[in-house]
Amino acid sequence: MQFFVIVALLVAVLAILFAVQNPLTVTIKFLLWKFQGSFALILLACFALGFVTSVLLSLSGIFKRGKIIRKQSKRIQELEEKIDSGEELRS
Repeated sequence: MQFFVIVALLVAVLAILFAVQNPLTVTIKFLLWKFQGSFALILLACFALGFVTSVLLSLSGIFKRGKIIRKQSKRIQELEEKIDSGEELRS
């Protein structure tokens, strides 16, 4: 846990340094929208949007693996209880 906090702080410090060293103002045009802002903030916002998108796309697999793990853990517990009670094991 501490490792991830340290890495997050390091990334935050690097982002701040990047923003301070790149004070350019840029204009972003997309379809009907026009947005003007700091180059560094727009770049960091795009990075954050990509990160959130990848996390959202990964949630399905994470939940599916969690369901499989819970099912297998329950089966293991049932088999261990059978072993402890001396019952014959069947598939």
